Amino acid sequence: MQHVLQPTTTLSVDSLQNFILKFTNDDLQRFLRSSAVPDVGVPHQGVSSNVFIQEVTTETFHQIVLNNTQDVMLLYYAPWCGLCFRIFHLYLSFAKLLQNVGLHEVLVSRIDGDANDLPWQFSVSTYPTIIFFPVGQANNSVKLPEKEQITVLSLVKFTLKHTTQSI
Repeated sequence: MQHVLQPTTTLSVDSLQNFILKFTNDDLQRFLRSSAVPDVGVPHQGVSSNVFIQEVTTETFHQIVLNNTQDVMLLYYAPWCGLCFRIFHLYLSFAKLLQNVGLHEVLVSRIDGDANDLPWQFSVSTYPTIIFFPVGQANNSVKLPEKEQITVLSLVKFTLKHTTQSI
């Protein structure tokens, strides 16, 4: 957990004592890092500009993932993760396939878990992790099993199994 002494607070013995007291009483709000909020989805080289994967940040997580009118497939990745890099093209192909067949009820998105902190119930410990968030049912989110090989077909099957939309 990250707790930060507010930058506007003057550093003094009293302010440190107050901070420690609030920390021990569990009366501090957790500081969540967030990368810059993108204006649009992530552009991809070699793909038409109308295909994108929505980039999610700490700042936009609730709006895009939890308060959306669509089901959301969310890929948690880290820039240093080699496997994440190897599956990006599969994830993009999956997004493009959903668009081509007109399945706009599922928003394909991703979040850099290394640069964005989320509330503990939405955090992951391994990368890549893919979680399906049914619209309006964040508590019923489903994680793609770690032993499941990540392919376009496995992502489609996983989506069709868990979507709340009539297809």
